[in-house]
Amino acid sequence: MSRDILFHHRELFGSCISKYLYDTSQQSLIGFNDS
Repeated sequence: MSRDILFHHRELFGSCISKYLYDTSQQSLIGFNDS
C-alpha cells in the first residue's frame, strides 16, 4: 500500500518537475530571442 503511494507521488513529482523545467526553458528561449 505505502509503496504504491510512494510510486504515485514520485510519478506526480516527476511530471511537475519536467513541466517546470519545460516552462522555464521555453521562457529563457523567448527572452533570448527578444534580446
